[in-house]
Amino acid sequence: MRLLPACLALVLSAQASAAVLSDQFDRQVEIPGDAKVIFFAADMDAGDLVKDAFGKDQGDTMAKAGVLYVADISKMPGLVYKLFAKPKMKKYPYRMVLDQEGELTKDWPHQKGAVAIIQGESHSFCEDVSCLRAAVQAPQ
Repeated sequence: MRLLPACLALVLSAQASAAVLSDQFDRQVEIPGDAKVIFFAADMDAGDLVKDAFGKDQGDTMAKAGVLYVADISKMPGLVYKLFAKPKMKKYPYRMVLDQEGELTKDWPHQKGAVAIIQGESHSFCEDVSCLRAAVQAPQ
């Protein structure tokens, strides 16, 4: 069994039913599932980093590396999500797991404008594209 950061373990044990979110295609995804690493974007700037790093990717590099990308989109108005953001997200070449309520991820590590890289009981933050690309290339 994989070890999770303490904050994730608490959330998942206390709210086992909350450990399932949907992706941009409305498919349910277990958190953490079989992911080796979680990339977590808590804000739009962090999400833009992921898009800049992998948005033109043709081979879904993140999935092949065992990365699960989770984004907190709870601050996005529902109408904006349904009419504009979701159709755009469906065109991304990577899977995007969405926390629409912000409840599951509220205690996850976050830093404004940075993507949290969560692996085992540790985490770090990437603030630029080269860091994210290197995190995918690093041995898991």
